[in-house]
Amino acid sequence: LTWLWNGCVKPVVSRMRENKLLGLQGDDGDVMSRVWWIGSGVATTLPFHAACAVVATSDDGGCTIESAADYMISSYASTIKSLGYSRSRAASCGVPGRDVKAQRVLVVAMPTTPGQRALKGADCEADAIKDIFEPLSPCQVLRHPTAEQVLACIPGSTMVHFACHGSADLVDPLKSRFMLQKDGDRGPAADSLTFSMISAATVTHDSSWLAFLSACSTAAVRADRLKEESLHLAGAFQVAGFVHIIATLWPADDDACTRLAALFYTYLTCPQGQSGYASPASALRRATLQLQSEYPNRPSIWAPFIHMGA
Repeated sequence: LTWLWNGCVKPVVSRMRENKLLGLQGDDGDVMSRVWWIGSGVATTLPFHAACAVVATSDDGGCTIESAADYMISSYASTIKSLGYSRSRAASCGVPGRDVKAQRVLVVAMPTTPGQRALKGADCEADAIKDIFEPLSPCQVLRHPTAEQVLACIPGSTMVHFACHGSADLVDPLKSRFMLQKDGDRGPAADSLTFSMISAATVTHDSSWLAFLSACSTAAVRADRLKEESLHLAGAFQVAGFVHIIATLWPADDDACTRLAALFYTYLTCPQGQSGYASPASALRRATLQLQSEYPNRPSIWAPFIHMGA
């Protein structure tokens, strides 16, 4: 992260300062500039938002860290065109997209999955989200659903949250999938919700606002020849029309997923600014900073989570 700060992010911050682009007030009340990172080649996997370096130390062993989050709210996009698409979708969502009381929330939870390790935090994650939203908006929790059940619910949901295993296909990214389950001859059997199934989902212009993909490597493409094509699970939701996507660059710790999700939705639903509520990108930045303060020496815990979209 120090190399990334010195070699890439710090020069960007310096140029922004020269052009008076730092500290611009956003529409959610944050005096913080928005930056969209568009990587190329292997840089598509770099955590620009988490870049940081120690700039001073004290006699008592403490240190001062300078980081990207000190200066900006970071988001990611695969191309300028995809960013434009997300922003046009944001405009079509209008007020329903910014009002948490106008949301219809879907949570998919897989505490156990055939052939995979148990996710002990999935139930806690689902319960925490339900507790946050139930006083405000309808919240449906699907536990151990089939792919068909999830696909049937996505079009009527403004926000979807996946607390489950995810897998990026090494050969065919269109087969990257969320791991669900269905009834088999001898009990529960594996079921898959794939990139191609999600990207083909039918959503309406005022419904598809936020997808939180709390699963492993949902913003990662494993096929080297397709690194720049955004053929990952987060990209599938963008193709389907979701304006904002929270995803992971690498496998995320189960407890960290639960903690960050609770922080994220708490910040997202806390009234602030002229628009009423924080943007998803701003809420993620705050949640990540809180998690970073709890695990300062373990960036693998707090750094994988990213925002994609408008």
